[in-house]
Amino acid sequence: AFNSVAGRCVLIKLNSSFGVLSSTIYQGGMTNFTTINTNDQFGSYPNGSGDLNDDGLNDLFIGACLDDDGGSSSSNYGALYSILLNANSTPKSFYKISKSSTNFNTALTTNEMFGICNIPLGDFDGDHNLDFAIGAMGNSGSGGLYRDWETDRKSTRLNSSHSRASRMPSSA
Repeated sequence: AFNSVAGRCVLIKLNSSFGVLSSTIYQGGMTNFTTINTNDQFGSYPNGSGDLNDDGLNDLFIGACLDDDGGSSSSNYGALYSILLNANSTPKSFYKISKSSTNFNTALTTNEMFGICNIPLGDFDGDHNLDFAIGAMGNSGSGGLYRDWETDRKSTRLNSSHSRASRMPSSA
Protein backbone atom coordinates (compact mmCIF):
# COMPACT_ATOMS: atom_id res chain seq x y z
CA ALA A 1 0.00 0.00 0.00
CA PHE A 2 1.14 3.56 -0.72
CA ASN A 3 1.30 4.59 2.96
CA SER A 4 3.03 1.49 4.35
CA VAL A 5 6.66 1.87 3.24
CA ALA A 6 9.57 4.14 4.06
CA GLY A 7 10.47 4.32 0.37
CA ARG A 8 13.71 4.36 -1.60
CA CYS A 9 15.20 5.81 -4.74
CA VAL A 10 17.35 4.16 -7.43
CA LEU A 11 19.92 6.13 -9.43
CA ILE A 12 20.77 4.42 -12.70
CA LYS A 13 23.79 5.52 -14.76
CA LEU A 14 23.52 4.82 -18.49
CA ASN A 15 26.14 4.60 -21.24
CA SER A 16 25.84 6.39 -24.58
CA SER A 17 23.76 3.47 -25.96
CA PHE A 18 21.38 3.72 -22.98
CA GLY A 19 22.69 0.49 -21.43
CA VAL A 20 22.95 0.35 -17.66
CA LEU A 21 26.46 1.11 -16.37
CA SER A 22 25.61 1.04 -12.67
CA SER A 23 22.84 1.59 -10.18
CA THR A 24 22.76 2.91 -6.61
CA ILE A 25 19.85 2.45 -4.25
CA TYR A 26 19.24 5.26 -1.74
CA GLN A 27 17.33 4.15 1.33
CA GLY A 28 17.34 4.62 5.06
CA GLY A 29 20.26 3.25 7.04
CA MET A 30 22.86 3.26 4.25
CA THR A 31 26.36 4.59 4.98
CA ASN A 32 26.48 8.39 5.46
CA PHE A 33 22.71 8.61 5.40
CA THR A 34 19.90 8.50 7.94
CA THR A 35 17.08 6.24 8.99
CA ILE A 36 13.88 6.75 7.02
CA ASN A 37 10.70 6.11 8.98
CA THR A 38 7.93 3.81 7.81
CA ASN A 39 5.32 5.76 5.82
CA ASP A 40 7.65 8.71 4.96
CA GLN A 41 7.48 7.95 1.22
CA PHE A 42 11.16 8.80 0.68
CA GLY A 43 11.82 8.84 -3.07
CA SER A 44 8.58 10.67 -3.89
CA TYR A 45 10.41 13.06 -6.23
CA PRO A 46 14.12 12.62 -6.96
CA ASN A 47 15.82 15.37 -8.90
CA GLY A 48 19.36 16.30 -9.88
CA SER A 49 20.30 19.43 -7.98
CA GLY A 50 23.55 20.19 -9.78
CA ASP A 51 26.81 20.54 -7.89
CA LEU A 52 25.76 21.96 -4.52
CA ASN A 53 29.18 22.00 -2.88
CA ASP A 54 31.58 22.79 -5.76
CA ASP A 55 33.33 19.42 -5.64
CA GLY A 56 32.73 18.79 -9.36
CA LEU A 57 30.06 16.14 -8.71
CA ASN A 58 26.32 16.38 -9.23
CA ASP A 59 24.19 15.99 -6.12
CA LEU A 60 20.55 14.99 -5.49
CA PHE A 61 17.33 16.26 -3.97
CA ILE A 62 14.93 13.51 -2.90
CA GLY A 63 11.51 14.17 -1.37
CA ALA A 64 9.83 12.35 1.51
CA CYS A 65 6.36 13.81 1.13
CA LEU A 66 4.81 12.04 4.15
CA ASP A 67 7.61 12.77 6.65
CA ASP A 68 6.28 13.62 10.12
CA ASP A 69 9.17 15.60 11.70
CA GLY A 70 7.81 18.09 14.18
CA GLY A 71 4.38 16.46 14.52
CA SER A 72 2.44 13.30 15.22
CA SER A 73 2.96 10.05 13.31
CA SER A 74 0.28 11.04 10.80
CA SER A 75 1.00 14.76 10.33
CA ASN A 76 2.51 14.29 6.84
CA TYR A 77 4.26 17.67 6.79
CA GLY A 78 6.81 16.35 4.30
CA ALA A 79 10.56 16.83 3.90
CA LEU A 80 13.26 17.23 1.30
CA TYR A 81 16.70 15.62 1.49
CA SER A 82 19.72 17.19 -0.17
CA ILE A 83 22.26 14.42 -0.72
CA LEU A 84 25.86 15.33 -1.52
CA LEU A 85 27.47 12.50 -3.51
CA ASN A 86 30.86 10.83 -3.74
CA ALA A 87 32.34 10.02 -7.16
CA ASN A 88 30.85 6.49 -6.92
CA SER A 89 27.35 8.00 -6.33
CA THR A 90 27.17 6.93 -2.68
CA PRO A 91 26.17 9.59 -0.13
CA LYS A 92 28.98 11.79 1.18
CA SER A 93 26.62 13.67 3.49
CA PHE A 94 23.04 14.89 3.56
CA TYR A 95 20.83 17.72 4.79
CA LYS A 96 17.17 17.40 5.61
CA ILE A 97 14.69 20.25 5.24
CA SER A 98 11.58 19.66 7.33
CA LYS A 99 9.33 21.34 9.87
CA SER A 100 11.99 20.53 12.51
CA SER A 101 14.92 22.03 10.55
CA THR A 102 16.85 24.91 12.04
CA ASN A 103 16.11 28.19 10.21
CA PHE A 104 13.07 26.78 8.40
CA ASN A 105 10.76 29.61 9.36
CA THR A 106 7.62 28.38 7.67
CA ALA A 107 4.60 26.87 9.41
CA LEU A 108 3.86 23.64 7.56
CA THR A 109 0.34 22.35 8.06
CA THR A 110 -0.93 18.80 8.48
CA ASN A 111 -0.92 16.90 5.17
CA GLU A 112 1.09 19.65 3.45
CA MET A 113 3.36 17.09 1.74
CA PHE A 114 6.30 19.48 1.42
CA GLY A 115 8.88 17.95 -0.94
CA ILE A 116 6.33 16.29 -3.24
CA CYS A 117 8.26 17.94 -6.09
CA ASN A 118 11.33 20.13 -6.51
CA ILE A 119 13.21 21.83 -9.30
CA PRO A 120 16.53 23.67 -9.43
CA LEU A 121 16.14 27.25 -10.68
CA GLY A 122 19.82 28.14 -11.13
CA ASP A 123 20.82 31.50 -9.69
CA PHE A 124 17.27 32.86 -9.78
CA ASP A 125 17.91 36.11 -7.89
CA GLY A 126 21.48 36.96 -8.95
CA ASP A 127 23.14 36.40 -5.56
CA HIS A 128 25.56 33.69 -6.87
CA ASN A 129 23.78 30.89 -4.97
CA LEU A 130 21.67 28.10 -6.46
CA ASP A 131 17.93 28.53 -5.86
CA PHE A 132 15.20 25.87 -5.81
CA ALA A 133 11.43 25.62 -5.94
CA ILE A 134 9.92 22.99 -3.63
CA GLY A 135 6.29 21.94 -3.98
CA ALA A 136 3.75 21.21 -1.26
CA MET A 137 0.62 19.49 -2.53
CA GLY A 138 -1.58 19.61 0.58
CA ASN A 139 -1.68 22.98 2.31
CA SER A 140 -5.32 22.62 3.38
CA GLY A 141 -6.38 21.66 -0.12
CA SER A 142 -4.96 24.67 -1.98
CA GLY A 143 -1.40 23.49 -2.66
CA GLY A 144 1.64 25.70 -2.43
CA LEU A 145 5.14 26.39 -3.69
CA TYR A 146 8.18 27.31 -1.62
CA ARG A 147 10.66 29.32 -3.64
CA ASP A 148 14.18 30.55 -3.20
CA TRP A 149 15.83 27.91 -1.06
CA GLU A 150 19.47 28.72 -1.56
CA THR A 151 22.66 26.76 -1.24
CA ASP A 152 25.67 28.56 0.12
CA ARG A 153 28.39 26.76 -1.80
CA LYS A 154 31.12 27.79 0.64
CA SER A 155 29.48 26.14 3.65
CA THR A 156 27.40 23.54 1.73
CA ARG A 157 24.32 24.33 3.78
CA LEU A 158 20.84 25.32 2.79
CA ASN A 159 19.77 28.83 3.73
CA SER A 160 16.19 29.55 4.60
CA SER A 161 15.64 32.76 2.68
CA HIS A 162 12.45 31.75 0.95
CA SER A 163 8.97 32.79 0.17
CA ARG A 164 5.77 30.87 -0.19
CA ALA A 165 3.39 31.32 -3.08
CA SER A 166 0.10 29.53 -2.51
CA ARG A 167 -2.20 28.78 -5.39
CA MET A 168 -5.15 31.13 -5.45
CA PRO A 169 -8.61 29.55 -5.26
CA SER A 170 -10.41 29.54 -8.57
CA SER A 171 -13.40 31.81 -8.92
CA ALA A 172 -16.74 30.45 -10.10
